[in-house]
This record gives sequence, structure tokens and C-alpha cells, in this order.
Amino acid sequence: IENPLFFKENTRMFYGDANESVNKLMPMID
Repeated sequence: IENPLFFKENTRMFYGDANESVNKLMPMID
């Protein structure tokens, strides 16, 4: 089922999780 809204929600959730991971890793790199 092609549902742009569903895809957008999935993408937002995915990038939200990715951002969280990056924020957790940043202090280790710094």
C-alpha cells in the first residue's frame, strides 16, 4: 500500500532514532 503519510511517519521515526544514537555517541567521540 503506497501511503505517503505512513512513509513519512516511518522516516521521521527512523531519523529520530538515528539522531538519538548520534547524540549518545557524540560525547564519546569528543
